[in-house]
Amino acid sequence: MLTPEKGRLESLLQGSSSNVESLLTSNPECLALQHRLSKSKTSGQVLALVADELERMDGINLATALHRVAKHSKSYQVSQVATDPRYTALVDRLGAYLNSLDGVGLMNTLWALVRLNAAAPKWISELLDRCISSVDQLEPKQLGQGLYCVYRMSKHAAPTEAVKALQSALHGQVRASLDHFSDSHELVSVCTSLAKLGIRDETVFSALGSRLSDKMDDFDMEDIAAVSWAFARAKFTDRELFRKIRESLTVRTTECSVKSLVSLTWSLSKLGETGGEEDLFRYTLAPTIRSYMLEYTVQDLCALAWSFANANVHDVDFMSDIAHALMPKTRDMNCQDVCSAVVALASLHYSHKELFEALKQQSFRLMHTFTPLQLSRTLYGFGVAGVRDKKLFYEMTLTSIDKLHLMYAKNVCDILSALMEAEYLIPGLTRPLLDHLSRQLDRLGPTECVQLLTVVAHVEPSEQRSSLGEAVAEQLRPKMKTTVRWIPSGPEIADVLQSFVLLE
Repeated sequence: MLTPEKGRLESLLQGSSSNVESLLTSNPECLALQHRLSKSKTSGQVLALVADELERMDGINLATALHRVAKHSKSYQVSQVATDPRYTALVDRLGAYLNSLDGVGLMNTLWALVRLNAAAPKWISELLDRCISSVDQLEPKQLGQGLYCVYRMSKHAAPTEAVKALQSALHGQVRASLDHFSDSHELVSVCTSLAKLGIRDETVFSALGSRLSDKMDDFDMEDIAAVSWAFARAKFTDRELFRKIRESLTVRTTECSVKSLVSLTWSLSKLGETGGEEDLFRYTLAPTIRSYMLEYTVQDLCALAWSFANANVHDVDFMSDIAHALMPKTRDMNCQDVCSAVVALASLHYSHKELFEALKQQSFRLMHTFTPLQLSRTLYGFGVAGVRDKKLFYEMTLTSIDKLHLMYAKNVCDILSALMEAEYLIPGLTRPLLDHLSRQLDRLGPTECVQLLTVVAHVEPSEQRSSLGEAVAEQLRPKMKTTVRWIPSGPEIADVLQSFVLLE
């Protein structure tokens, strides 16, 4: 229970880099400075106070001043602040006081440095070491803050050993503190930070999912979108949590921003959490998405197209709207955008030939920057779309052959299927692809076996065709009987029967 004296100090903790106990040990002059710092509303006010009172500031004052500067600096002000001599003097002096800061003060200091994105001070290694040794002092808010800092420090450069150690320590403390997470903002912060760092911890996400589900009424749609995105990024789902997310989305769609709509649509599709029917996408999401159609970036449009296609929502009118919005933006597409758009919009080719012509030209421009997976999926999309451009298929397939050693067997099957759809199964392209697959038949699933058998049946007769056809058939027979959850579709059965006839 707080004493009256501690109660009066509670107000000083707003934006402070310490706790009540630390403030109680400060001298009255430093307490007065702390009060003035907590009342500062702009980075300029904080720096003016630093210029006047720097010599009288203790460690808590210095850490709080740095934190307030970072908090109140707008993105366009950051570069100016980082070169301000008052900021430089503040950072230089703070390094000598690190040993006087508790875990909260240390983490707030790290957050401020990351937020300002300035050159790391010479004492950054000491700060990281002290943060690692004090993680057990951190509250859930600071744990999320710390994970965010680690993500930012690892985003554009390989993390140092100290940063890796801090990530490990914070992750361990999150696991140990799961019972203490209750605030909605803390839950969202930790959840999204773990996902950004690629930390796939089923225990943590399961516990967080239960708490997030209980707090659903406290979230705005931005929070719900962030949670949904985090679970999709980590490839975890929680049935009750996503049931409530769908319910919230159904009644609160108009509260969604452009970005939250994209995140929610992508996440629900990625995890297969569509509720088992098209209604949510077709009658709830699609009308709201249409109302923002001119505001989406090219990445947003490609993500939306992919999401609807992946969820097997066949809304031709909606996809046509996406296609029209994409048309003037194709030159802004990166490889992933082209891949997503071609695959998602393949069924629209005949009504949007102009768009596919633009996608072809962008594919030529980006040819050598596609990843192996992107190459195979883009080729497959063009093939299914009915594109008949021999130069495109020849160039992209040659590029794929150069990257065969990086491809999975499924990628190669997709490329061969694309060539078959384009009626371009020429020996110069198919031979190296089939040779590569002949050494990986045991890695093919039943669907890929059917895919490959169909292609082999359509290539020119040769010794390779005969031997590979028999080998694929031998692989397929036991897999059709033993593969769990695989029931061949009508078209797959027809393809197999036709292939056997052609191979006779």
